[in-house]
Amino acid sequence: MRFRTAITLTILLALAAALLATVAVVSVVLDRAARHELTAELARDREALVDMLRYRSSLHRAESRVLADEPRLKAVVSTEDVTSATILGVLSDLRRALRCDLLLITDREGHLIADALHPEAQGGNLADNPAIAAALGSGEAEDVWSDGAQVFAVHARRLSFGATTVGVVVVGYRMDDALAESLGKHLGAGVALIQDRQVIATSRFESTALLDRRQLLSAVDAVAQGDSVQEVHLDGVRYLMTQAPLPEIRPEQKLRYAMFLSLDRALAPAQRLIHILYGVAAVALALALVAAASLSRRLVRPVDELVAFAQRIAAGDLKPARVDGLREVRTLSRAMDQMVEELAVSRVQVAEKTRLAKEMEIAERIQLSILPRQIEVNGLACAATMIPATEVGGDFYDVIPCEEGGCWIGVGDVAGHGLPAGLVMLMLQSAFASLAGALPAATPRQVVVLLNRILFENVRNRLGSDEHVTFTAFRYFPDGKVVFAGAHESIVVLRRQTGSCELIETPGTWLGVVPNVESATTDSTIQLAVGDVMVLYTDGVTEAMNAARQQLGIDRLCAEVEACAGHSAAELHAHLMTVVRSFSATQTDDITLLVVCHEGGHGN
Repeated sequence: MRFRTAITLTILLALAAALLATVAVVSVVLDRAARHELTAELARDREALVDMLRYRSSLHRAESRVLADEPRLKAVVSTEDVTSATILGVLSDLRRALRCDLLLITDREGHLIADALHPEAQGGNLADNPAIAAALGSGEAEDVWSDGAQVFAVHARRLSFGATTVGVVVVGYRMDDALAESLGKHLGAGVALIQDRQVIATSRFESTALLDRRQLLSAVDAVAQGDSVQEVHLDGVRYLMTQAPLPEIRPEQKLRYAMFLSLDRALAPAQRLIHILYGVAAVALALALVAAASLSRRLVRPVDELVAFAQRIAAGDLKPARVDGLREVRTLSRAMDQMVEELAVSRVQVAEKTRLAKEMEIAERIQLSILPRQIEVNGLACAATMIPATEVGGDFYDVIPCEEGGCWIGVGDVAGHGLPAGLVMLMLQSAFASLAGALPAATPRQVVVLLNRILFENVRNRLGSDEHVTFTAFRYFPDGKVVFAGAHESIVVLRRQTGSCELIETPGTWLGVVPNVESATTDSTIQLAVGDVMVLYTDGVTEAMNAARQQLGIDRLCAEVEACAGHSAAELHAHLMTVVRSFSATQTDDITLLVVCHEGGHGN
């Protein structure tokens, strides 16, 4: 076969393969995009549906509140000589005014006085009904009632004259097709409400007629509840469906909702586009057959040059090369030149990023390696953890045994986190360990004052940085006496005798801000009895935040410590770390926790 013919056929085959692959990729991408967008829309609709139901519930609460303040209603309930017909008349008027589906009242013992929906019902005992009982006890309650094939969302509210309870009023609205249709129109989706094994309400879907409820229930039962989205087929139409329990509903009521968005309708534009792409591909192949023969001769030389250029790139030669030829070839040449330049830049960036990642890994290993691996102090049980928020953290703790008995304990937190804070933390650890070893008879105040001078000189003068450190130094003695100095988080002391916590403040000031802190630093003393526990921590513990933007706080921490009274230091430490991690799913600050228990020794 001639070279020119081979080029022509190759171009045609390559073009055909490229076009078919493009159409296939576009088809897959559009399908995935449509499904992704539909899934995201279902997630938004779920949130909107929950908000709508909660807003509807708030309206019911407001209506029940207005109803509970209605003078006529209070009068007929509290007046003994009012006839049943009069009470039903008042209830009927109020039901029409509120446009509610269910309206009933009970006396203060929970006995039914009148039911506007069932006028013949009277005198029944509803005291065991959860909503009635809750309303009589706390003033109001929400619930879902089933009445045969009907389901009502109800709100019960206590009726009172001053401080005297005279009964309960219950207002309710049907959870029926009208509700599902209203929700579906607002959300632009199909909505179904299911209780146990029965579809109690459904909106319209693609057609104007309602879907067969048995078919709908079968599709819903095949899909797991929760955040999952799955594809179902209803009346020959594909839908993406999700379902979940209705908010604020008791589990035993087995009430859930299901939402449907039409996958076929979402994919319709993509299908039309794919058909157009197939047509375009066919026309392109026909035109390419005509053009390939005339272009092959002119393309042979520059293509060979481009192939040689590509081979040089593959071999690692990233020097640009100008190739002359047709405009498209020149454009391709310029694009390849640009690609080569970007590859060269990317190669440098990747090398730099790799170097930085290795350096950060080394820094992390260095920081974690200087923390005490085993803490062994006679008469003192210890358990400790430091978890950085990034590769390198700014928290610090150390326990240094003393030859004459007892130990030095240090706990600190450098402002911020990351590499700068980690560097200051290494300075702090080295200086504290050196001072504790060189000055065993020094007081914590003297150690803190010297530490401040070292940090001020290194951080402010040499590094030119403005980081500061909160730090407390402790000197633990075998008889349980603890002398401490320096400003940090409040000390939590769990007394074995009482089983309750004491909060002990740490007077002092930040380190590294001013050259001399002698005037602001004092020694304080804690006396630990045998079995007393001291909990030391950084703000990463108390400021751990949950999804509701609430901090764990010192009160919760103390409550968890008291709940573990009588447990070992290791068990208390493990429990507190579990509490912090479960309270905050995302760690935003370094976490340090040190639990020490005075177990006593000779002479105690």
